[in-house]
Amino acid sequence: MAGQNTSTHDTKVVKVKYKCATICAILAFACIQAGCGNAKEAESRMVTAAAIDSTIVAERERSNLWAARHTPWELTHAAIGLGMGSPMLDLDGKNRISLEQYFFDDSHHFGSPIFKLEGSDLTIRLAAFVGEMEGHDCQFLAYFALTGVALDTVIRLSGRNFEVSDLVEAAKRRFHPEAYKDVAYVLIAMSHYLSLKERWTNVYGKEMSIETLLNLAVEQDDRVGACGGTHRLFGLALALRRFEGEFVPSVSPWKEATAVLKSQLVRLRSGRDSDGSIRPSVIHMRDSDRWQDRLYSTGHSMEWAAVYLSDGELQADWVQNAVKYLIRTLNSNRGADATGSRYHALHALRLYRQRIDAWQSTETRTDGP
Repeated sequence: MAGQNTSTHDTKVVKVKYKCATICAILAFACIQAGCGNAKEAESRMVTAAAIDSTIVAERERSNLWAARHTPWELTHAAIGLGMGSPMLDLDGKNRISLEQYFFDDSHHFGSPIFKLEGSDLTIRLAAFVGEMEGHDCQFLAYFALTGVALDTVIRLSGRNFEVSDLVEAAKRRFHPEAYKDVAYVLIAMSHYLSLKERWTNVYGKEMSIETLLNLAVEQDDRVGACGGTHRLFGLALALRRFEGEFVPSVSPWKEATAVLKSQLVRLRSGRDSDGSIRPSVIHMRDSDRWQDRLYSTGHSMEWAAVYLSDGELQADWVQNAVKYLIRTLNSNRGADATGSRYHALHALRLYRQRIDAWQSTETRTDGP
């Protein structure tokens, strides 16, 4: 997964990829694994790739992304929900470009470039207001990783060419464990772009590694993390999934990371409602019946669950109900604005969709990673 450019895939993912025979084969396979009585029962229970694809298509059509209207923060969220290949209008509103073109071809917002140089380090410009630029350190880099942006992707800035790898190297050098209250996005980005064996020393003289970041994430309090700690859980789940088979599960900090996720999974399951949604209190929010709040809590929760759970666990009724809730809520509120909630929900669906793809080519796991 790491370092692969998936913009072409992003453009194609919203098209129905399977013929009826293939879909039926997936459903029959799921039925066997889940112990269903027959394939029809599995088909009625399982969310299909086509249902997710049609939801993403509808969201792309309604998004009307425009550089003059939407901030870089909003557009990075659109990228994880819709894919980097999704179309948008440039600043003048005259040309249709992709999200990837917007971010990496000398992009500006309010007359200033999104990227900037601090000494020799390529970084992201600081936000002038909430919701404009990065809300957390390494947030954009993490979202670039999650959309499959490759390390050698060219970033044009004021007549000079850089690469995403320059962003990664700057983030490695500048990260200080005592200065970052939230390590979630750093862990997500580095788990995608680096190998488990890589070691580095930051500008403060601290020796760093993936395991250093993982340990920091394990110790972090969810109440100070982004979005009720769900991005921390996503980072933990991604590291376990990404480096599966390369570490000893019974050794720290992998043992502790697994324990955190198992504990949070119990909390997640206990926070389900009959409509399939996850209650906001699960992610340290005040409970609410507003669809925007339920979409927020369910989408953010299912993002990390879609990465962490085994193939067999993803077929459980409570997971299917949560995915169906996301699809139903998105489709019935297409005209309403809920940027963060909407795009994290779509990202959860995309992650679940990728797991459906994987079921065709891998054996079903019976245990978590």
